[in-house]
Amino acid sequence: MKQDKLILSGLVFYAHYGVHKAERELGQQVRVDLELFRDLSAAGKTDDITQTVDYTTILEAIQQVVDAGSYYLIEAIAEAIAAMLLAQYPIDAVTVRVTKSKLPFRGQLESVAVELHRERG
Repeated sequence: MKQDKLILSGLVFYAHYGVHKAERELGQQVRVDLELFRDLSAAGKTDDITQTVDYTTILEAIQQVVDAGSYYLIEAIAEAIAAMLLAQYPIDAVTVRVTKSKLPFRGQLESVAVELHRERG
């Protein structure tokens, strides 16, 4: 399997997630970074979008996943995104990073993130 990848960085969505009820009710921003693994040689040779993954549809699909429910953990958001991408798009594997940057924490912490890698099959 080739290790070509399409990288989407800095996708920012407004989501209802968090352990605390107020976080889920009010919502907050979440950043998503993706690496989509697929052989991209045909797209590179033909310059044909049907030979790759149309990332504009991925943005809409992720928004639907994020809007679908009230999550407690960013791990759950990442898992839902990975499952949806593998089910709906012609990719071999995906790495999803979800970052939460505005934390209800009195100390100093820039962000917390979870990164997971899932493969088809």
